[in-house]
Amino acid sequence: MIQIPNNKKLVNMLTVLTVAGEMPLVAASQAGSHEGYRKLFYELSKKQVFINTKTNEQMRVKLIHMSDRSDKRRCRLYKNAIPILDWIGTRAYYEEMFPDNKMSGGEQNRFRNAMVAEAVLMMLEGGVEVLPTMLPALRINNRYNSFHGRSCFYSARHLKQTLNKGMNKIVSSRIVGALFAGNNVYAVYNTRSSAIKWKGMNEMKTKHILTDLARVNGDVSVCDSAVIFGKDDWTVLKSFFNATAYGDKDFRFDKIYPNVYAIPQSPIGIELLKLFKIPNFQQKILAYMFEEKDICKNSGYGWHAVVDGTYVFSYLDANIAALTRFYETAKRGKGKHKFMVICYDFQEKFIKSYFEDIASIATMPFQEIIKALGDK
Repeated sequence: MIQIPNNKKLVNMLTVLTVAGEMPLVAASQAGSHEGYRKLFYELSKKQVFINTKTNEQMRVKLIHMSDRSDKRRCRLYKNAIPILDWIGTRAYYEEMFPDNKMSGGEQNRFRNAMVAEAVLMMLEGGVEVLPTMLPALRINNRYNSFHGRSCFYSARHLKQTLNKGMNKIVSSRIVGALFAGNNVYAVYNTRSSAIKWKGMNEMKTKHILTDLARVNGDVSVCDSAVIFGKDDWTVLKSFFNATAYGDKDFRFDKIYPNVYAIPQSPIGIELLKLFKIPNFQQKILAYMFEEKDICKNSGYGWHAVVDGTYVFSYLDANIAALTRFYETAKRGKGKHKFMVICYDFQEKFIKSYFEDIASIATMPFQEIIKALGDK
């Protein structure tokens, strides 16, 4: 007998299915819970007895069916299992998003659903609120801070549903959703293991729409930041370069979003997501790391501080756009000045590979930063 909502992995899976319609097994590997989710996948593909521990209601049903392609295995809800979503309060939402339990077919749509599902599971594992029926309703007018310290992820489909009620639509954007966290808003992308197919004009329009939503709901003046999920830092960097090589410089990724944060699809990435729940975490990291006299308030060349004649950049916030700007500065100044990058130990291999001998590297324990920021 499987208990709901006591089984966290099952509730997470049902949440992913509610938002994305289907869930690839690979998403579980990225979240660091491959075996646990894999076992659950196979259990739920057979008839099981479920019990709602709040009402004692029971249901015997085969919950999911799985695709046969082992390399891209994914699951969807059986139509007869949809009533179980009442137990987590998402049945009405699911039926509105996927009428008659149907969704668009084709490889492109499956790829898109996988991108959303992976982002949703990462957010859930990182402690971000995702359950659609529990999120604050997004307003399209009458300014009001809807979040009050909450960290909330809205899928692109959810955003489109809101916008259809009165705002301009998001058309052909590559975003998988938006993260409202730490008194900021972030456009969220998932590059998976390949480069984002960047459509600059559409992404610029999306930025303006998110800015309008942020001003009305979160008291944020502009959406100038993005999060990119990817297989690893190198994958995110390559995808970022691909998007910044866009023909019209006004519609390049770094022009639209000056701050782009690289989140690996792994347990490390889940840990990094904890930073975004802390208001102004970028400034707090600098305040913890450097003496105030050493911090550069408005460095147009990318470094964060000058310590004993060394130009120092902090990658502790995972801002990969800022990292590339500092790289160009350090590359031009090699042999003339000393440069240093401070990163977490799990980022060191990537930084060494990227910078080679252009800058020295110092590492910090991630938990020390989390603890320090929690005390501020």
